[in-house]
Amino acid sequence: MQRLLFALLLAVILATALYAQTESASIVGTVTDSSGALVPSATVTIRNTQTNATYTLQTSADGNFTSPPLQPGSYAVTAETTGFAKTTQNVNLDVDQHARLDFSL
Repeated sequence: MQRLLFALLLAVILATALYAQTESASIVGTVTDSSGALVPSATVTIRNTQTNATYTLQTSADGNFTSPPLQPGSYAVTAETTGFAKTTQNVNLDVDQHARLDFSL
């Protein structure tokens, strides 16, 4: 019984240690127009420039967006909506970095 309990405890400790080693980053931001008004439903595209993995999302009613967890690396982030010119910014993400990219269309 003690061996089983010990094995179970060891498995929990190892699983916790592996979970803590997750390497991810994120990008948040706000999209506005040239007058500073918030732009809801703008399309934000996040593309890893090394792997070409692409994530597309929409800004919320208050013009904000939040990326899913991203692998560290180089990204091109584009914001666009009908009637405005597309804007792109580049960012390099490190492990556990939470970058903020605001866009003015």
